[in-house]
This record gives sequence, C-alpha cells and structure tokens, in this order.
Amino acid sequence: MTARVDGIRHYAAGNRFARDPVAVARIVVPPPVRPDARLLDAIAAALPELVLPVLADGDDAAAFGAVAVALTAEILRRAGDPIAIGRVVAARDASTIDILFSGHSEMVGTWGLQLALELLGGAHRDGVGAAVEDFVAWARPLHMNLQDARLAAVAGARGVPWRPSAPGHGPMLLGEGVHLRRTFSNKTDRSGFIAIETCTSKRLTNRALEAAGLPVPRQRRADGPREAVRAAEALGYPVVMKPEAASRGAGVVCDLGSAAEVAAAFAGVRRHGPVLVETFARGDDHRLMVIGGKYFSCMRRRAAAVRGDGVRTVAALAAAESERRRRAPETGGILLALPLDAEADRVLARQGLDRRSVLPAGAEARLRSVSNWSQGGTFDYPRAIHPANVRLAERVAALFGLDIVGVDLIAPDLARPFHEVGAVIHEVQRQPTTGPRNLGVYERLMDHVVPPGGPFRIPVVVVAGGEAGAVAARIAARLQATGRRVGVAGAAGLGVGRLRRSGSDRRGDGLPLLVDDPSVEAAVAEIDPRRLVAAGLGHPRLDVAVVAGGGLPGAAADILARLADRGVVCAAADQATRAAAGRARTACATVEPADGGRVAADAMAAAAVDLLGIMGDGA
Repeated sequence: MTARVDGIRHYAAGNRFARDPVAVARIVVPPPVRPDARLLDAIAAALPELVLPVLADGDDAAAFGAVAVALTAEILRRAGDPIAIGRVVAARDASTIDILFSGHSEMVGTWGLQLALELLGGAHRDGVGAAVEDFVAWARPLHMNLQDARLAAVAGARGVPWRPSAPGHGPMLLGEGVHLRRTFSNKTDRSGFIAIETCTSKRLTNRALEAAGLPVPRQRRADGPREAVRAAEALGYPVVMKPEAASRGAGVVCDLGSAAEVAAAFAGVRRHGPVLVETFARGDDHRLMVIGGKYFSCMRRRAAAVRGDGVRTVAALAAAESERRRRAPETGGILLALPLDAEADRVLARQGLDRRSVLPAGAEARLRSVSNWSQGGTFDYPRAIHPANVRLAERVAALFGLDIVGVDLIAPDLARPFHEVGAVIHEVQRQPTTGPRNLGVYERLMDHVVPPGGPFRIPVVVVAGGEAGAVAARIAARLQATGRRVGVAGAAGLGVGRLRRSGSDRRGDGLPLLVDDPSVEAAVAEIDPRRLVAAGLGHPRLDVAVVAGGGLPGAAADILARLADRGVVCAAADQATRAAAGRARTACATVEPADGGRVAADAMAAAAVDLLGIMGDGA
C-alpha cells in the first residue's frame, strides 16, 4: 500500500524553516513502514544520481521519510528546481511523519512528492525511469527553464537574491529594486529587441552579416518545391534547406545533392515555416559563445551517430545508446535519445545503409545531417582557437548588439584563421545552448549580469507590532531624506516615492512587490506576524527587523531574527525578541522608553537606520 499525503502547507521565501520557498507535508505510512530493499535497488538503478540515505536498524516512519525526501529532491532536481532540498521535520508517531521539500513551484513540488510516494509503493516497479521522465516532461514547462535554474544555483551560492517572476518559463529576477536584473533562457534584459528579432530570422541574419562583409553562405528563399529546385541549381549542389525562423534544428536538411532530394525534402521543411535554400559548407559545426562582448568558449557539435560492434544493427545500436544516455550520470537528462525517422533513413541511405545494417566494429553511421543537441547531437570543446576567429565572434556580437550570443561557424579547423579555411557563419543564436560540459559558463554569466563586488541589494526594513505603522512611516522619512526613492508597504497601502496607491490595497505580499520594482532604492514593509508564521515573508532576506509596540509570538521573532542580515531593533523590555536575536546570533539594538513608559517611534526609527549603517548602495 502506498504512503499517502494527509495535508500539505506551502511557505513563501523567508519562512520558519528556510530562506527558500518550501512545502511541508504530513505523510501517513502504512505498515510495513520500512522501504523494501529490492525496490530501493530498482529505483537507485534507474536514477544513478540519486543518493539514498543509509538506513539504521528499526522499522519506523522516519526511515521511510529519509528515503522519501531524498527521492523527492532528486525528482525535483531533474525537473529543473535549482535548490532541490528535503528533510524529515518531525515523526508524529510510528506511522506519521512531516517532511519538508523544495517549494519553488507549488504544483511541481506537490506532484513530485506524489510520484516519489508512488515509486516507493511499487506503483512503477518495472518503469521507474520512464515514470520520472514523463513527470519531467510535464513539469519543465511549469518550472524554470534549465539555463535559468543553473544560473539561479550560482546566484544562491553567491548570496544574490533570486526568484522566478511567474510560474513557467518567465524571466528570472536577480537582485533587488534598483539593482534588479532579469534573465530568460540565456537572454538578459540588456539584449535589444531589434537584435533578437533580427536573429530570429535566418534570412535577416544572413543579410546583416553579408552587408558587414562577413563570410556567409549564399541564400535564396523558395515558396514551393519547383522554386527550391531552381534555387538549388542556381546556387550549386549540394545545398541546405532550412525554415526561416525555426529553432533547435527543426526542419533543417543538409547536404542535398540532387533535384529529387530537394523536391522530396521541401514539404518537411515547409511545415516549420518559410523555406530558405543556401549553399552547403563542409566542415565541423562550431558555436563560439560571447558573453558581454567577450569570447568565452567554443563548442564543436557532432551530428547524432552510432558506432558499430560487428554484431548489432543500426537500430539496435541506436536503442542501446539512447538507453545509455538516459541512465548514465554524465549524460542523463542532458543528451537526448537518438532519432530514427525519415531523416535518419535518408542520411543512412546516403551512406549505403539502413536500420537493419550491421556496422563493422568501430565504423560510424550518422543519423542526422545537422548537429543540433535537440536532434541527438553531442559536443566537445576544442581549445585551439585562432585569435582571428575569436575576433570574428566578438565582432558579430557587437554588430547585433546581443548581450549573450552564440556564433555558429562551419569550418574544417578553427586553429587556423576563418578566412584561410573558407569558414562561413551559418547562424547567430540569440539564446545559445551552453552545452552539457561547458564548465564555468554559468559563473561567467553571473559575473556579467551581477558583477562580483557590484551592488545587487537595496536596504530592506521590516516592521511588526502594535506601533508598526508609525515606526515604518518614520523610517521611510529618514531614508527619503538621504535622497533615496523609498517603497513603503503596510496598512496605509503601497507607495513608491511620491506615487501612492490606494489605502485599501493592503496586500500581504507588499515586500515582494517592492523588491521586484526596479525604481525602488529602499524598502520598508509593515508585516502581520501571524501571516509571517503561517505563510512566510515572501523574500529570503531583510536587513533590519523592528519590533515596535510590544513583543511578538516567539516563532515570528525567531523568523525575523534569522532573516535579518544586520540585526533587530526592539524595546529594552522586549525579552522575547532579544532572546530570538541571541539564538540567531544577530545584532540587537534596544531602545529605552521615554517619559510615560512608551518607546518613541522616532527613537526606534533612528535605531533602525543606524543599524543599516553605510549600506546605502545595497552591495
């Protein structure tokens, strides 16, 4: 019998358990509670990157929970969660546990946990890998894209606040307020619209490069098969046919050597958009990546292929390689299955082969005429790149004004200058695939988007307690007096600088709205401590927490003290907040009462701004 979820609660960033968004689920585990050893072996074999805990003797729900959280974290990691975490929070009794897991996407996290429980219940005993692959295929469009997820992992390691702007493939936000940056699948907010639109069209790209005097294939557009044949004959065989705007190699057919091949291929290309015919260049397909105007790396792309063993057919070799890619830690989830379709049949026929052919040991058979990763291609990274080719790539990036760009170059050898080997630029990628082993690329991307040592934070002050409104207003006034544009969220509504929103707009997510506003130079948010405990702050950090007008529930004080990077401010008599600051090992500024026994709002505001120190630039 499968364990079941008996309730789940989702917490926003900055919660009682962690700085990241999490979910906590209560799990009822029917006997026998201990996971089945043979089933765990099957799961581990299907998911080779999964690290299962070493289970101690005993037969309790905690042992099951330790396995469940590890499996859930691995499933969510494969689905693109940049910080897939998990742990057992509490064992309620012999068959009931509370487990915590990553909650960057509530829907994906919930169903990832459900799949883990199904796997541990034996529901997919004979198809663990397939069940996880199906889940990942469903989840990734609802989660962050893989490029942004990897960049987010680097941001988290560097302490840069990040969050997805919306469920699914929307931009990722890095930093806060006036220092906010946005990325989306290897594009940044500094990549111009005109540049992106130009590179979306292979025809416009070709013309722009040609006009700049750069080497490109000759190209013509064809509206039908007869026109495609005429274009091919005018250009000279062999030719390439490609859709004008499709990506990932969709519809591209290379090395067409006759009118019959061109006419036969036209319909398949046309399904992906208007058709271009261009001269075919021989050589390896290289992608030179330029980040922030500077060359970073070269990736040599190889078309999907199989290597013979003298025994198995091409079809059997392709199936075995596809399974190896799925299972191998170094390729699983990165390299795609090898395709066997009409295009594979055409390419095999050009080599005098078909799917039933048995290749001699060591012989290679190509399955694609294009080398794209999305078509089953592979990569390596040649180091011998001539400086002239580096300058060419940087010139192309400058020509189009792209922040991150991949310059696709066909050349037999990039160790020699492009003009000596007849190289041509066949495409310019506005959001280039980085490759599975392009080590350091996301660190370099982060260096460019959020330079080390540069500002990425704004001052953030959170105020809670009976006098929160008055204290927040005074803190905002003091920050405004320093020349900053201050965003304020609280019972009086939302406002940024002189722009005030309706007082009835008392949203619980006021702080996230402020830090996501690129016009805000400092944020002051009045919060409800009950909501903080129940749902989280909505942002992973703050600088100063102020408890004004009486103490807070212990859980709320602990959360604020743990999230406050620079410390807390409270009344001298507030023992609970002072104790919370001690447990969190953060600074605590206390304010003595004025005449009448009340702590003045001005005094608390002054203490909060003093605690901010010289943080004005938000670094």
